Amino acid sequence: MNDRGPSTARALHAPLRMTGLRWSAIRELSMPWDVRLEDEQGRPLIPSDVYVEFSMIPEDESLAATKILRIIDRYADTVLNHLQMDDFLREWSQLQPNPMDHIEWELVRRMAEQCKAEPHTYLRFIGD
Repeated sequence: MNDRGPSTARALHAPLRMTGLRWSAIRELSMPWDVRLEDEQGRPLIPSDVYVEFSMIPEDESLAATKILRIIDRYADTVLNHLQMDDFLREWSQLQPNPMDHIEWELVRRMAEQCKAEPHTYLRFIGD
């Protein structure tokens, strides 16, 4: 008998049952966007993507008042260009990131500044 039998599977999922959370809810809480600065051919302009948790952009009534943040799709790619960066940067600066997410927030802000300054660059949010 292998060590991943029914009793092992039950033990692995027990914490989920005890908390009452569904796996899909936990997965959604932990899913990040990959955020990438790229050129017009889709080639990355920096060595690695920045991972931004979905929770950094809260889905509440304040999101409806935004022009750019509300169109960023969690499940598909969203590409922004230099003409959208003024609105994006204004809205991004109004977010209140968790202290643990501040470095990622700052890296995205810097990528957006570079996108704004350089035509033919794009800020891509890669959804789930």
